[in-house]
Amino acid sequence: MIEIFFESIPTILFEPIAVGAALGLLTALFVFWKKHTPLYWIIIIAVLFMIGWRMAIQIVSSRYASILLYPGVIATAYFCLQLENLTKIIPKIPGKVTKLLPWMFLIGLSVASFVKALHYNPYENYIRHNCSAARKDAAAFSTPLAITSQDEVRRLRYYSGIKTIGTPALDFPKNIPDPTVIRPLLKHYSKQCDVLYFFLDESSSSVPLSPAALGVASDQWKLLSQQYQNRRKKKLLRLYRYLPTQKQITPIQTRPQKKPVAQPSVSVKKT
Repeated sequence: MIEIFFESIPTILFEPIAVGAALGLLTALFVFWKKHTPLYWIIIIAVLFMIGWRMAIQIVSSRYASILLYPGVIATAYFCLQLENLTKIIPKIPGKVTKLLPWMFLIGLSVASFVKALHYNPYENYIRHNCSAARKDAAAFSTPLAITSQDEVRRLRYYSGIKTIGTPALDFPKNIPDPTVIRPLLKHYSKQCDVLYFFLDESSSSVPLSPAALGVASDQWKLLSQQYQNRRKKKLLRLYRYLPTQKQITPIQTRPQKKPVAQPSVSVKKT
């Protein structure tokens, strides 16, 4: 649950505020659990909503969840106010320390927020970068289709404007693509489109997939775009294009028409 929490929060709320909000909601549950007042049930619903953050991947952009900053700040402030009373439960903590704990937490949260704000990712638009290339290329086709892993299906579909299908088969270990996994996908999905795109998360140390590795012609498989996902430059999002072979239509052979037989001319002799 903790791992899910820290993986999902960055897509929906500023992380330091999210941690403070979680502590504030848990503190409110501890304080109001005997009273069962309307505030108690509001907090219960809020906690259930936080657990539902696992569904944050369904949010295409974090700006749609920016309104949650306000209740997050309020819950964080409530935790700071109650922190001094909570520490009194532990008898061995000196009184001076309990008075300083709220300020220490607030200062630590401020420092964490400042460091997080400075930790800028120059490649944060890597999805839009690749989707823009796919959108421009797909304009020349009538039925484009894209395939990717299940992590970013909605965002890739939203920014590219292309019908996108997610499959767990493209979640490769260590982000190294396996050509033997992609070949059956080429055969299966090429029947549904006239151009097929692959959005693949790959390690930066891996070599881009070549047509020879997939057993296709050189003009069928092409690397259209690639972009690092963060400043560490250890992971790439690569965009490939596959052009299915068109079925050859053999013309219907018609039987040659027989030439009409010339009728013998009959000459009439004059008497």
